[in-house]
Order: sequence, then C-alpha cells, then structure tokens
Amino acid sequence: MFYNKKIFLFLLVFLAHFSVYGAATRCIYKPYSCSTPSSSISNVSDTTINCSGQSVTVMGMCANQLGASGTGEAANQLYISVSNVELSKYCWCKMLKPVASKWIYLSERTNASDCISYCTSACAMEMVFNSSFLDTMFTKLQ
Repeated sequence: MFYNKKIFLFLLVFLAHFSVYGAATRCIYKPYSCSTPSSSISNVSDTTINCSGQSVTVMGMCANQLGASGTGEAANQLYISVSNVELSKYCWCKMLKPVASKWIYLSERTNASDCISYCTSACAMEMVFNSSFLDTMFTKLQ
C-alpha cells in the first residue's frame, strides 16, 4: 500500500509540473512578411506591426554600443552612457511580442537626437522590408 502511495504522489507531482509548464507556453509561427504600420511611428518607444496576420511589437533603443550592421549581431543587454548621451547613436531593435528577442543591431545614426527620433521606426521598417532581419528577430530569442 505504501508503494502505491509513492507512485501516486510521484505521478501527481510529475503531471502538475507539466500542466503548469504547458499552461505557460504558447505556439507561435515565424512570419514570412510584415506590413507597414498605418500610423506614424517616429518619436515612440515601441510600435506594433502586422506580420502574416500576427501582431508583433517591436522597439528601438539607442545605445553607445556599436554592432556589426547587416550581420544579425545580438546582445542580451545594451550600454547607455549617462555621462555622455551623445555617444548613444547606435540603433538596436528588440521584439517584445509575441516573444522577446535579444537586442539586434540595426545601424549607426548621425547623432543621438536623430537616433532617438527614428530608431523604433527604422526597426519596424527593417522588419517590413528586410526578410533576413525579420528572420533574425524570430530566431535570436531570449
């Protein structure tokens, strides 16, 4: 009788673990294309675009961390200079939904002010017009 209780308890814990895990996961698919947003997206922190019928939220961040443009270089975190904000002229992109991606390097802007104004817009447009960048956003996940 004691042996059956151990098996029952083991199965209960085992199934509970996978039930909780299963409830927290969600199946997503990698889209093949995105469409341009219907509204202006300059000077915003994040925006949502439609990618193959799925809402994708992307944001841009200006950092003083240079990356290699066109390589899909990814970073887990970015460095922003507090003492010299003008160094933060490198645009990095991150997908927030449906899943979180790493920061993907996009480009160097003229200066920090230009970067802040257009980084999020540039990230969204890059996902719309560059299929390899879109693919990178969905493969380099956190």
